[in-house]
Amino acid sequence: MAILYIETNFPLCIAKGQDTNADHLLDHVPPGVIAIPGVCFMEALSYIKYQERRTREFLNTFDSFLDDASRDATSAEAQTFKLHLEESRTSGANRLNDIQARLYTALARLCQIALILPLSAGSAGATIQTPRLDDPTDDLILAVILEHANNHPAAAKAFLSGNSADFDANDAARPALKDAGVKFLTDARSASGWLGAQP
Repeated sequence: MAILYIETNFPLCIAKGQDTNADHLLDHVPPGVIAIPGVCFMEALSYIKYQERRTREFLNTFDSFLDDASRDATSAEAQTFKLHLEESRTSGANRLNDIQARLYTALARLCQIALILPLSAGSAGATIQTPRLDDPTDDLILAVILEHANNHPAAAKAFLSGNSADFDANDAARPALKDAGVKFLTDARSASGWLGAQP
């Protein structure tokens, strides 16, 4: 039995087009092999709301430049600038819609094929009493994964995350994952190779 743990970074990489092999991995992994803490769904949905607000604030800064360019009746450059700003505003809004649609699709696929790891009193308590990571959400994700991994000592286990700075380079997280028998992987291609090597 093989278990591939993932975290919020995985569906966000799909949503933002940052790992072209991630969709391929979802298409070819057997159901129940991928495991993701349930808290990652909440974090991913919160990220989209944050991005909506951030994009809206950024695009709103275009208004004063658009007004100024519109009032310039003699400069061809002003009209070109105005056109580019309008196109950028449309493209920015469209890209945000694309990210949201891809994220929802990735999360829906994970609901169908992944084992969703619940937050337990033990993993929540571990985060509160002995945090390993500075970011509390990442620490909670790590605690949920470690609890599950320690409850499945005989399984081959790996953890796929592009967030190596927190999960792999951290002096508290790295040995905890190793002690739980979890190999750290940084991209979907490596994860596919790891899964292919399992009996």
